[in-house]
Amino acid sequence: MNNSQRGKHASEQPVILESLVVPYHLVQAWEEYESAVEEAIMRPAELTLSQAFVLWILLFADTLMTATQLAIIARREPHSMVQLIDKLQERKLVRRRRSRSDRRQVVVSLTNEGKQLINDILPAWQASIRAIFQNCFSADELVTFNEMLQKARDASVSWRGSATSQVKASAEQVVALFRNEIEATDSNNENRRST
Repeated sequence: MNNSQRGKHASEQPVILESLVVPYHLVQAWEEYESAVEEAIMRPAELTLSQAFVLWILLFADTLMTATQLAIIARREPHSMVQLIDKLQERKLVRRRRSRSDRRQVVVSLTNEGKQLINDILPAWQASIRAIFQNCFSADELVTFNEMLQKARDASVSWRGSATSQVKASAEQVVALFRNEIEATDSNNENRRST
């Protein structure tokens, strides 16, 4: 590799690495939040955050919902949602029944126990969200942050169609950058040894 090629890759590296850092930090922030909420709020209620989210959706839904509809809202695979509903039903927190308007559909609703449980944990859950975000952001920053997250979500959805080729190209770029860095490090180490 000649110096002009190394210089070109070196100038691209911060942009590519920075673009990888942003989603990493988003995932890391979510995982830290999820872990804290699971430990402090969900575990004592013997729920996962995903189960609580489904209970919350059902609490505020203005209509009965199918497992498929819940899966779409919760961004889960339908088979995964069915398993989650099975666990909630075992605990008698939700019930399934045939839809009155379309007997082919099975709808899911909260039981009284499910309503009670989600209403019991909801204040602490909401307080955790407020505590985290109000300590991090002003009201204006929170609005901006939310708008930025929505833009990122929308961009991700529109990007998904061409994702395979883009991901492959991006992965190849990253591999090439790391390979170049390894080569440069090896070359520097060899130069040090020879002097």
